[in-house]
Amino acid sequence: MSGFRKDLAQRSPRFRSTLWLLAVGLMVILAACGQQSQPEVATVLVSEQQDMSDARSIEGQTLSGDVFLSIAEEDEVEEAAFYLGDPESGDAVLLADTEEFQQSALRGRGHSFNTRTLPNGRHLLTVIIKIFGGEHRLSYWFDVFNPDNADDVEEPGDNDSGRGDDDDGRNDGGGQDDGGRDDGGQDDGGRNDDGGQDDGGRGDDDGSRDDDGGHDGGDDGDQGQPGSDRPSPAPNDVIWFADHEDGSLGQWSSGSCGGQFNSGGGRSSVTDRVSRTGDYAAQATIANVNGDQGVRLFRWCESQRNDELYYSTWYYIPQQFNTVAGWWNIFQFKSKTPNTNDPFFILNVGNRSNGGMHFYLYDWQRERSYTQNAMDIPVGRWFHVEVYYKSAGDNSGAITVWQDGVEIFDVQNVQTRYPNGDTQWALTNYTSRISPDPATIYLDDAAISRSRLGPEVYAFR
Repeated sequence: MSGFRKDLAQRSPRFRSTLWLLAVGLMVILAACGQQSQPEVATVLVSEQQDMSDARSIEGQTLSGDVFLSIAEEDEVEEAAFYLGDPESGDAVLLADTEEFQQSALRGRGHSFNTRTLPNGRHLLTVIIKIFGGEHRLSYWFDVFNPDNADDVEEPGDNDSGRGDDDDGRNDGGGQDDGGRDDGGQDDGGRNDDGGQDDGGRGDDDGSRDDDGGHDGGDDGDQGQPGSDRPSPAPNDVIWFADHEDGSLGQWSSGSCGGQFNSGGGRSSVTDRVSRTGDYAAQATIANVNGDQGVRLFRWCESQRNDELYYSTWYYIPQQFNTVAGWWNIFQFKSKTPNTNDPFFILNVGNRSNGGMHFYLYDWQRERSYTQNAMDIPVGRWFHVEVYYKSAGDNSGAITVWQDGVEIFDVQNVQTRYPNGDTQWALTNYTSRISPDPATIYLDDAAISRSRLGPEVYAFR
């Protein structure tokens, strides 16, 4: 034994423990430094142009015909393989290997992808890349819609119609105590506190509805899921829609039946930066939020003429937000009388303990929140929200909410408007504090219909 090793072996146990802790600490520091130096993973882009001149992230896009795929900052990517599906499942299809990708990249072009070979519906693209010597897996969901394949519609997802547990707890962090007002919608003088923390609950009744809005007792949880053969609705089922393809928000005010009612500096507009179908989507932005600020896109004629309707839209939330105020209203129903204009039911966004976003339903009149554990709100892709609303001035009303085809709330036997009031529906971006700030969300393909549409409806024209 060398002198050093012999001396070390004769040291006290406390000395050896100290050396061991120092060694572990050094390893942790080195590991942290290594993590900080990791490069950002590339983004998969799609374009209708071979030169990728109008490239955008493929996540949440609806594609048709021939498109082209590439990777942002592709000079940093050493290898790339594109798969349709999950390579680990054993049934994925290789779209392009490293050699094909590099050949296209060297010519400054995207790799050709013919979407006509796929059925209409949602699909998974997986890209395995090697960058700076490390291998990374990129996964993106996108939709395909080709008119020639209009009879072949599928959507992936979870058939689970599960809900959270029932809880009669009251709202502790929001609600009327926040003092918020909602000035949107025809000179509203009523209060809209729109708040409430997630402490309400859900029962286990499936609560699926048939086309006339009545309970059919059936399991409707497969809407928009793989293998669902539910047909797209007949044109007369949709009594109003807004796809924003005229490049404006004019569809919201058509027939003098709605419009934009913003407050506190909230801004609504149309954008071509993202869209679910076509070229345009609605954009709702709030900025420098210090007190109530909101964007509100209203419709009211349809709900004034029909007691039972389905209200739906697609959302794109580009990043995770912290609902600092305890409430973030992005979908609401109000009731207007000659003297007041107040909310009744609101879809609020809250944060889970891990920071993830989720919906909770808030009964503004009763200051009661309903929470759910079935679904989180996705970031960076389009997702579908649909609500059945039975308008009633007594306790015969009802509200049922689906997210991406999964039922997350079903509340029966409640008052949903004032006895002498109407029902008004709005898509909103409204809160009193939020982070990051400014906060922009995108809305597209909103609709009001007599029967449930589900997420498998791709376009209205």
